[in-house]
Amino acid sequence: MQMAIQCCGFELTEGLHDYVRKRLTYNLSHGAARIGRVIVRLSAINDPRDVGKRCHLELHLKGLPEVVIEDTETDLYLAIDRAAERAGRTLARRLAHSQQDTPGVRLEEYAEQPNSDKPEKMRETMMSETSENRPAAGIVMGSNSDWPVMQATDDD
Repeated sequence: MQMAIQCCGFELTEGLHDYVRKRLTYNLSHGAARIGRVIVRLSAINDPRDVGKRCHLELHLKGLPEVVIEDTETDLYLAIDRAAERAGRTLARRLAHSQQDTPGVRLEEYAEQPNSDKPEKMRETMMSETSENRPAAGIVMGSNSDWPVMQATDDD
């Protein structure tokens, strides 16, 4: 997981950098494999109506929409803590929803192995799930490249 930390309105000290890195690493550890990049923007708000510090987080996820969290507090460390906790909970929800949206055979297992016989493995898996030796639920497997292609058919 790549992490970029930016500050506006004050200096990024080594202690602050380490604190942000530790908090995010701890709160996002359960989904670190799905996170491509984390952008942290820390800023001071010098508005007469609102004096405080802002922590803005952007999580760029692999294969999922990005997560954007922002928290403003009078204490910068509290803003970092709350934003990191919210980012961890949001990431957990996103990952749980993505697991529910992809039932059946997981294409990710085959995508991790370059130059393998992905379409053949996928066909074998799909064929073994039916008793009549045809693809389940009207799904036809085809391939124009190394990646399996699924097309729905109207058999009934």
